[in-house]
Amino acid sequence: MTARLRSVPEAAAELGVTVSYLKRGAAARTIPHTRLGRVVKFSDADLDGIVSAGAVRPVVSPLRSRRSV
Repeated sequence: MTARLRSVPEAAAELGVTVSYLKRGAAARTIPHTRLGRVVKFSDADLDGIVSAGAVRPVVSPLRSRRSV
């Protein structure tokens, strides 16, 4: 297995978030992470999951005609 595992500070820098955000999310088990004993690490798949979970889709509302205004 040659998957690269990042430490919390490395993953935070790569994602552009704070270290505390990743620590809180991992402790609450609300973000994907890998535990090796008590050590928290983040794989490529974990980082992709965090980014995907934070994606916001646009809300498309039906167009109103100008006459109804």
